[in-house]
Amino acid sequence: MKVMIMPNPNLKPLHRYERVVDKIDGHEISENDDTLTRAPNTKFTICANPSITLQGNLATGLLDEIDNPYADEPNYRTNEWEAILSGKEKILRQYVLEYKHGHPPEFYTNRVDPNSLRKGFKEHKDDIPYMQTSQAMINLNDGVTMLDLENPKDEVIYHICLANEMIANSYEELNHSTRFYMARAEEEGKRKASAKRETNKALAKLEDLSNKGEKVLADFCKVIGGELGKYRDLSESQAYNELDKFIKQKGEKLEQFNRIYSMFNKDKAEFHARVNLWNYTEYGIITKKGNTFEWIPPLNEDGTKMDKITWDRMSDVIEFLKTEKYQPEQELMEKQYRAKRRF
Repeated sequence: MKVMIMPNPNLKPLHRYERVVDKIDGHEISENDDTLTRAPNTKFTICANPSITLQGNLATGLLDEIDNPYADEPNYRTNEWEAILSGKEKILRQYVLEYKHGHPPEFYTNRVDPNSLRKGFKEHKDDIPYMQTSQAMINLNDGVTMLDLENPKDEVIYHICLANEMIANSYEELNHSTRFYMARAEEEGKRKASAKRETNKALAKLEDLSNKGEKVLADFCKVIGGELGKYRDLSESQAYNELDKFIKQKGEKLEQFNRIYSMFNKDKAEFHARVNLWNYTEYGIITKKGNTFEWIPPLNEDGTKMDKITWDRMSDVIEFLKTEKYQPEQELMEKQYRAKRRF
């Protein structure tokens, strides 16, 4: 069986690199690469790490007890192995792999040899436990690393990876602190196909929105906010391109687009209230200080002044902007907004 170790696709790039991609008339042409999570040609080394819970010994991933496939062997390679394996229902995974790979007991021990920690220790280097040698290490980069579990070395590395907190045991177990995840080749293919389908569905929704009216896509960018909400007057084509790029980033951004699309179809009052909130705060009709929002109404025709209105949460402002009984105030805000847009 083959297992792939993949970089976490949800990690934000940690570096920005400029790469030379061409040379014209003696001048180098370069482009920025924002996709890397570490410097090019550098490696992330995985090995069995010392563990506090194991009193400084190594977390090899081989210390769990599993079913003993060698409990009823007619003959064992040595008397020592017979004493360890014969008739035992459960044994350490370490013993299973040692016997399977043709090694003596404790070949994969997790105990640290103190002599190996001394500087200049060379005369007994062949006696260093396997788990402290380079054979029990693997270098990972931003590409795919393949392990063949039919290979004894890769099988040991696989269990070391399972015990390493920087590597998630599956895509579903990824979090912000894991740099890599493991997946079987067939599972990863299915996951990518499923992710592709979800992206294609969202892009179909984008096409649907592009037929809803000229301002709809720009309003979508306002409701999404963030980088997409920083532009005042996006054209339809600009908004389309921004949303297309946003969807293709997948993950949380794809989910956010789907949530807002659902809102647009099922709760238009909420959607338009959020658009209006963006418009009014962008043009200073509603001001925001910390978490507090404030609106100062214009003077009435008789010169009197209405009291200012404050809200403690964004959800309160949105509720105000979509509630019918506040329509007179909403109309005043809209007049202020249109007047400011003229200038």
